[in-house]
Amino acid sequence: MTQHCTPRPQQGDDVALLVMRYEGAQPGGQRRVARTSVQRHDLRGVAHVRHFLRELLGQWDLMPMLDDLELLVSEVVTNALIHAHSDVDLRLREYPDRLRVEVRDSDPHPPVPTEILTAGESDNKEAESGRGLLIVDALAADWGSSPAGRGKTTWFELTTSP
Repeated sequence: MTQHCTPRPQQGDDVALLVMRYEGAQPGGQRRVARTSVQRHDLRGVAHVRHFLRELLGQWDLMPMLDDLELLVSEVVTNALIHAHSDVDLRLREYPDRLRVEVRDSDPHPPVPTEILTAGESDNKEAESGRGLLIVDALAADWGSSPAGRGKTTWFELTTSP
């Protein structure tokens, strides 16, 4: 008795193999990181943040960035304090070509910029919210928001001078 084998139809393979080799940290790979926080509803804490920035940028030799950085951080931190009703954590990360600022709060809703009203349009309390993000959009090289645990992180980046 002879058995016949029927070939099986070819099926796609969804397996991938990733091979990596770690060669250790590269020279100059360690970047500076700094952080501070502001307690819930402490709008005076924004002044503390500005003082923190002045000291930090002096230590990191980035003082030419101070004016833009103070303005942007003040806007984002104040926005988080007013809308999230939570403590706010601020983190700065230095990269070779940019400075990244991250502001974390417990409000899961992403920040939304508000359109600027033209003459003759009615203004209300809702329209006041979100205007600071237009400043962030204008001055930052890039910005965005991402979920972070039960809240979010609003971040922006400024390019550094060589």
